[in-house]
Amino acid sequence: MMLNLLCHYRLILYNQPKVNISTEFMEIKMNVNEKVRFLREARGWSQEEMAERVWLSVHGYSKIERG
Repeated sequence: MMLNLLCHYRLILYNQPKVNISTEFMEIKMNVNEKVRFLREARGWSQEEMAERVWLSVHGYSKIERG
């Protein structure tokens, strides 16, 4: 399920207008939940907005960010 969710995040995040996000963060040792949060914050989206975009409840999405 986590892999499917990450693929879904990619589709949503990368189909948006480009944001200057350095890909160097991928090389930094971060957990998946930290990367997801980083990408959401780089877009300037709230957890509520992100949850809506990936068809999850806010509670479910926040659990993903918490790891």
